[in-house]
Amino acid sequence: MLPPSQHQTQATATPTLICFPMSIYAFTKEKLLTHGVHRSANGRVILSDKHLFLLFVKLERARRLADFCAVHSSVEEIASYTRKIGKVHLLMFAFLYVRFTEMTPRVIHRSEQLDNGDVRHIKDYESAVSQQQIAIGEWATAMYAKYERHFFRAIYSNGEM
Repeated sequence: MLPPSQHQTQATATPTLICFPMSIYAFTKEKLLTHGVHRSANGRVILSDKHLFLLFVKLERARRLADFCAVHSSVEEIASYTRKIGKVHLLMFAFLYVRFTEMTPRVIHRSEQLDNGDVRHIKDYESAVSQQQIAIGEWATAMYAKYERHFFRAIYSNGEM
C-alpha cells in the first residue's frame, strides 16, 4: 500500500507524488529560524510580535517578485516598526533575510586586470538571475556589511548565543 502522499495512476504501479507547497508564513518562519532568530531573546521578538512577523512575510513576497522598490520598501517598514518598538537592531535580520538568497553570488572569483585597463569581475550564481535580483542582492550585501558588527553586538548583548 502506498503512503497517503502518493497515488497510483491508471493501471501502472508507478506512484505520483502530490506536493503541497509550504505556506508563505511557514516558509518565512523556517527561513528566519535558519538565520538564528531563535538564538536570542531579541531575535525571538520577530516570531512573537505578530505585526513584525507579518512585515517579514511582506518582505518575502517582495523578494519573490524580485522588485527592488518593493524589497526596499518592506525593509523600510521593518526599520520603522523596529524603531517604534525600540529594537532597531532587529533590522539586521531583514538584511540577512535578503542577503542569503539566490540573489547573491555563491562564488566570487578573483578580479583580473585586462590588457586595455578594464577589470573583469566574475560571479557565479545558484541560478539565472535578473538585473533586479542582482541589484537587490548587492544592496542587501552592502547593508549587511555596513551594520553587522554593531547590530549583532546589540542582538546578543545579554550574552545569549
